[in-house]
Amino acid sequence: GMRRSFSSQEDLRRDQQRQVEYLVKEGHRFNGICESAGGVDCFRRAVAIRPNDPDLLVCLSKSLSDQVFQEDVFHNHALARALSKEAAEISERAIAIKPTHAEAHLSLGAALGRLSMWSDNREKVELSRSIKERCEEAIRLDPKSDLAMHVLGRYEHQMAMLGRIVRLLVRAVYGD
Repeated sequence: GMRRSFSSQEDLRRDQQRQVEYLVKEGHRFNGICESAGGVDCFRRAVAIRPNDPDLLVCLSKSLSDQVFQEDVFHNHALARALSKEAAEISERAIAIKPTHAEAHLSLGAALGRLSMWSDNREKVELSRSIKERCEEAIRLDPKSDLAMHVLGRYEHQMAMLGRIVRLLVRAVYGD
């Protein structure tokens, strides 16, 4: 009867909760041993169960972003770009669900930073503005975020490396 279907719904919810907790733990374990492909797989499965959980989306985005540093991906321009773009889109989904999620803004900034590694100078300039804005938003939402400061520092470093000509172009296009 009614009571029975309610309790089976509860059981299902509990099972899913346990499954997600396990996948998250495994995902972090994989990332901890620099096996980001395993992390991506775990977080994809967790997101399949809870597609609107911004924390899970951020974990998936970060794992995808990190995957670009695996040797087989790093030397495959198209794949590295595709993973970076997917990571950015997933972070954007998390932000759409929870705009105050500091880490979602940060993971978007990081994904765009990774994308810029496989971009020409023009695209680097276009991405640079977004990277800076995402990091600043993450810091505004969570002023104690060391990682946001780190990513922003990397951004500033990369801009310094881009050289004077490109910086002049940035100023011409965006102002200071």
